[in-house]
Amino acid sequence: MREPCPERTADSSERGAVPDFDELTPPNELVRGERTRDDFFDTVLQLDTPATVEEVAELAGHGPDAAREYLGWFERLGIVTRVTESPATYELNRAYLV
Repeated sequence: MREPCPERTADSSERGAVPDFDELTPPNELVRGERTRDDFFDTVLQLDTPATVEEVAELAGHGPDAAREYLGWFERLGIVTRVTESPATYELNRAYLV
């Protein structure tokens, strides 16, 4: 087995240190949904007005690249419709819920 890169190994002063696990943020505070998709799905279901990719990303707690990807997918599924091209703005397709 190969040794890991030196920058990924602990030096002698770090090897004896015991991490303080109480200082770590609990996972349930870091992760809202079980999946990123669920975070975006929950977000678009709550849209009352058209929203930009950046707004959806902020509401879902994820980055704009992920928002762009999921919104494109949701558009293909008919969950959202694109309202404007630049900036890309989406709204919930209420007919999808019926």
